[in-house]
Amino acid sequence: RHVTTVDFKPLPSNDYIETILVDELDKSFPPFDAAVTFSSIEHDGLGRYGDPLHPFADIERMQGIRSLVRPEGLLFLAVPIGRDSLVWNAHRIYGEKRFNLLTAGWSFEAIIGGTKEDLRAEVPDASYHFQPLWILRRDER
Repeated sequence: RHVTTVDFKPLPSNDYIETILVDELDKSFPPFDAAVTFSSIEHDGLGRYGDPLHPFADIERMQGIRSLVRPEGLLFLAVPIGRDSLVWNAHRIYGEKRFNLLTAGWSFEAIIGGTKEDLRAEVPDASYHFQPLWILRRDER
């Protein structure tokens, strides 16, 4: 088996793990069997890490991930959930509306550590980080 990681900065690689920079990632790679993103998508487009401001960068990033995963491939996704909100310029919290936009093109397989109803939960404060693991399958629509 071989693992490919994607990051904004170079990371050490070895015979089993390869790191690709985000700027180098394009559709010339063979499709991946699965992708994992934990606590990263919610920061895209907010400028906190030097990225340009873009209100839909998170949704565009998820569409890009979808294009890199093979048909019927899996995505393991963890983002903060609760009622839709933005903690400027730290992260987004995904409720029903934005989560549905974020996961367009993916079908729900399972959730670990939460329920779909948690997308409607009140967020107590800006430091709140409830991030269950969503297992999604790439749709063919």
